[in-house]
Amino acid sequence: MKTTKITRDEVRIQVDEVRDQVPYRKCPRCLKMKPLDEFGLRRMGTVGKHGGDILANQSHCRSCR
Repeated sequence: MKTTKITRDEVRIQVDEVRDQVPYRKCPRCLKMKPLDEFGLRRMGTVGKHGGDILANQSHCRSCR
């Protein structure tokens, strides 16, 4: 019998503040507070706790990249 190991990716999101239940983050390049959906995600090569990759938000907003 063959067993399959299930791996899950971990998600690590950094938020500076929350306004009206919308998370905001400050871009280090343009220094503007923008909603979190203005930032993408990146897959880090390190292995997470459950064997998957770690997903983290990009530090710069989409318009600054």
